[in-house]
Amino acid sequence: RRFIFDMLYAHLVPGVVHWPWRYRAFRAATFGFTLASTLVTVVCTTSYFSAGYTENSYLLSLFSWMFFTVDVLSLPWFVVAFSFRTYSLGWWHPLSFLGICEVLSFFAVALSVTRMRDQIFEQKDGIGADEIIIQMRLLRLFNIESYIGTIRALKDVLQVNWLPLLKGGLVLLSVWFSHATLLHLLMHDSTQMDMGRLQSERFGDVPSALQYSLVHLTGDFPITAYTFPARAVLLVGIAMGLCTLATFTGIFSSGFVNYVTRQREEELLAAAENRMCGVVKAGIKLQARYRGMKARKEVAAKRRRAMAPDLAAAAATTFMQPMVSAHTGAESADSPEADSEPSRWEKFQEKFGKFRRHLRSFTEARTPAGLIVMSFFSVVLVLNVIATLVGTIPEVGDHPSSGLIFQVEEVFCDTMFLVEYILRIVAGGPRNRVTAPWRLFDLFTLIPGIAVLRNLALGRKIIQHSTAERVVEMVILCRIVRVLDFPVFRREVVTVCRALKSASGLLIMPGFLSFHIWLCTSAAFVWCENQYQGPFQKEMVSIPSAMYWTSHFLIGEWAQIDFSPGAGSRLCILVALFGMMTFAIPLGIIVESVQTALMLELVETTGLDELDKLDRAVTKDLEFEAEEQGVVAMASQATMKTKSSIPKRKSHRQATIQVSMRPRGPRARP
Repeated sequence: RRFIFDMLYAHLVPGVVHWPWRYRAFRAATFGFTLASTLVTVVCTTSYFSAGYTENSYLLSLFSWMFFTVDVLSLPWFVVAFSFRTYSLGWWHPLSFLGICEVLSFFAVALSVTRMRDQIFEQKDGIGADEIIIQMRLLRLFNIESYIGTIRALKDVLQVNWLPLLKGGLVLLSVWFSHATLLHLLMHDSTQMDMGRLQSERFGDVPSALQYSLVHLTGDFPITAYTFPARAVLLVGIAMGLCTLATFTGIFSSGFVNYVTRQREEELLAAAENRMCGVVKAGIKLQARYRGMKARKEVAAKRRRAMAPDLAAAAATTFMQPMVSAHTGAESADSPEADSEPSRWEKFQEKFGKFRRHLRSFTEARTPAGLIVMSFFSVVLVLNVIATLVGTIPEVGDHPSSGLIFQVEEVFCDTMFLVEYILRIVAGGPRNRVTAPWRLFDLFTLIPGIAVLRNLALGRKIIQHSTAERVVEMVILCRIVRVLDFPVFRREVVTVCRALKSASGLLIMPGFLSFHIWLCTSAAFVWCENQYQGPFQKEMVSIPSAMYWTSHFLIGEWAQIDFSPGAGSRLCILVALFGMMTFAIPLGIIVESVQTALMLELVETTGLDELDKLDRAVTKDLEFEAEEQGVVAMASQATMKTKSSIPKRKSHRQATIQVSMRPRGPRARP
């Protein structure tokens, strides 16, 4: 049982530095089958995999067969994983939340490999009992919850920050309900139309107005047909709503960011402790080995001391070695060997190395000529991107006289880019290797030049507006990314990359949480709008199409605001309150990482003298603040103690001033 537990949950065992191979294999298989099953669930809800499409397309039928195979192969793995978890955790696992999700998702996948498969994934005008299986299949994502720990993190964050969240939530509820009530009173009898619907239908009662009020409090206004008093209420609601929502969202986001950061610090501290334990063990082994060597040397010395009389007798009977002639030794010492001359290849390598060093200084703009030439290449890049953008305008691209100009410009720019690429490759260095990221991107942007030259050789336009040619045009426009490799922006790019690298480890948990909420919210919108025949039913026909619209909703952009009453409208409220809040967590982590990277860059670029001055200034400020706090605290304590001892002829203010002017001490008394 312990063996199986370590195979499933080795990451939860304290003190484990290197995870065993069986744990890594089990985790990889769990992630693979879970994500593959989720992908099949999402993709098969589209119309492309219905019975009519797959029968007429060989490629779609092949993909449909592959998805069916994934479901068949995942079933045994889900059974084995559930059995192992039940055996290692005990009988309570099937009764837990994660166990129930596993059981429901297993039955949903099992039903999907039967004859009901087409009926389950087929799109209908309404949602029936068969479509519940799609929602059950998505519960399989909770199978990897034990490896990510999002539910545990949410529970800890809510447990720590429940009081600030409660206060912020109560303030938000008061502002929200007041705002919705005022809009209901001002718009319940309005005859204005907006987005094909009467405003009186939206604000006919307070529960219906809650949805639209909350969307307006987030700062988005998909509907704008309001009366003048209602606009005044909306104007005040924007200020109050943004403040209250930002407070509520900030409390949760900062709490989650602090939790993730603290957990990351604990992991790094545990890794450092394990490394220190390893160093201590290695030191103990080296010390034991040293003591053993020392003991062996002492034993050998004792043996030599015991054999000293025998060595003295042997030394008396030794013979003298013949001496070498002093004249011959002097001649041999005065005749050094002749140095061998370097070969032609070595001379060529030395000269070519010097040439590459000079060329590297040239390409890195460290010489006046290199600065001029590389600036010229940069200007050519910017002009090429501008010309490509202008050429996409129909009035300019279709003009007869503009064809020759764009042809000459494109050939000239491609030639300059090729010359720059060759110079950088020949110059060499860490940034100019063929496999360097920027050089690979330069080569990628040079490939469309071949298609352009082909069109010119055939007498065609530079860009033919077909599918393949549009791809070429897109790659040409991607050349603007090379601006980030300019020396002016290079340091900033390195700073941002450093920040993203430091934040990558912290983004796993909130990223998975955001993706899970995005996917589940999209499936819920499909269910609600099709079940209750909502106004947005035509756009919520499948999970991928719903994910497109839900991505807008989760960032606060409500392109559609009318949903099915009672279901879609309440889901809209949940997304505005909690979905946007969770999507703000990764942004907060990235902002904090960028801020840390900027501070590190400031420390790296600041001189030692300036850092010393800054350290002294900060120390003086801290000492001054501590001294002020100490004086105020002592004055307040002394004032409380002297209320009864000060004579009545002295005022309270005089007594306070008198006490506050006394010198500070550990137990100052008036």
